[in-house]
Amino acid sequence: MTDVDSDPAIEEAYDGVDEAYVLLAELEESIPQLEAEGEWSAEAIEGVNHRLEEIRKSIAHAGGEVARAQVALDRVREDGETA
Repeated sequence: MTDVDSDPAIEEAYDGVDEAYVLLAELEESIPQLEAEGEWSAEAIEGVNHRLEEIRKSIAHAGGEVARAQVALDRVREDGETA
């Protein structure tokens, strides 16, 4: 996902963000089945969907923070090479 010179911690963070998106997608896919089976009420589904949206925003924010860390690391490396 990132360049060859990435820091292992940044790579791990990217992997964590990717894994979080996969888990979120799995949860989202299970909701219609639970609703169809009558396991959850419409109100419960609405609450879960709202919470999933909050989680999605948190994951996106984390991904942005990781990207900013990568940019900062790249700048430090560039400054070190030109010094």
